[in-house]
Amino acid sequence: MRIKLGRRGKVAIGLVAGELMVVLLLVANGWLELDREEQRVVLQSRMAGEQAAREVRGFFREHPDQHTRAAGQAFLSDYLARRSPAPSETNEEWELDPAFAAGAASGGVGTGTASARPPVQLRRDFHKLTLAVPLWAPGETVGGELRIVHDRRRIAEHSVLDPAWLFFQLVLFAFLSFQVWLTVVSLARRDRVTVFEKGYLKEHAIGALKLQHRLLGQIIRDHEDEESEPAPAARPAGDAPRGKVIPLDKAARKPAEDRGPRR
Repeated sequence: MRIKLGRRGKVAIGLVAGELMVVLLLVANGWLELDREEQRVVLQSRMAGEQAAREVRGFFREHPDQHTRAAGQAFLSDYLARRSPAPSETNEEWELDPAFAAGAASGGVGTGTASARPPVQLRRDFHKLTLAVPLWAPGETVGGELRIVHDRRRIAEHSVLDPAWLFFQLVLFAFLSFQVWLTVVSLARRDRVTVFEKGYLKEHAIGALKLQHRLLGQIIRDHEDEESEPAPAARPAGDAPRGKVIPLDKAARKPAEDRGPRR
């Protein structure tokens, strides 16, 4: 079953399809903007977390008698109080989960079984963005990880939900919608076919042809009348008027010296 659409139906479908494409484009742009902002936050937090992990390892190395979770939390709190910007300003949550090798409390230092430090892990869910920085390093007895947790809603508020960015997207939506409207209307007008068999176009075309036919006929009749008219008879020499009037043909035949001086 085929459904025939008129010109207005085609224009409406074109506008709807164009607006959907514009909306999808803006949604994709917002998603990419959020992803770029998260990558920036992850890179910044990774640098800060690796620096904090080195500070924690140095603390436990210098204080072998304080290999406890409470001591690590106290040092981390003091470190964050001296850090700028503070975690409250960057909307971060720092969590320290240390692990100690056997004999670390008595001051023994292990060499570890691996030759390289494990990589930083990124854990992402719907609400949270967690960066896990390992504390272990070759030659260290301290293990565990330092976790930096970000709220993805806060990241979105500083990127895609920012009023300036939303205003820019609104202006872009209006501009693209206007372009879609112009494109659809121009394509619809281009598909129109001029029909001379109907309406006033037919009447005007026939009237113009009749007028041209009448003008051509009048020109042909005038030309035939000019050819059929007899040539005017020559006037006899005796009928020439007397007096001071001189025929032009005789004046033209006189020599130049007989015409008298020029005035």
